[in-house]
Amino acid sequence: MKKFLFLVFGFIILSSSVIVAEGSSINTTITSVSIWNMVVFRGEGFHRLHNVEITIYQEDVIISKLLTKTTDRGDLFMPLIITNLSPGKYDVLATDKIHTATTSFEI
Repeated sequence: MKKFLFLVFGFIILSSSVIVAEGSSINTTITSVSIWNMVVFRGEGFHRLHNVEITIYQEDVIISKLLTKTTDRGDLFMPLIITNLSPGKYDVLATDKIHTATTSFEI
């Protein structure tokens, strides 16, 4: 079961990564808030007020798909509480069907 937290305050940044692709970008930050460890996805350069699908995969196997909406500036913010992710490297693909960005993170 995946749990999502939409409003988060008091982030402690542990690690982050960013890769730019096709004019849009997405970065990940591994953080801890209270008792939760989470991955926070932040992006920019996407089509404004559109849905963005974030796909997390490991070794070409899809682990999870998330859906979020961009702001009127084309930015996105999507936290994901880490529940069933085992240690290792994960790749991320974010697309609004117009723009695409990729990145990776490690737990």
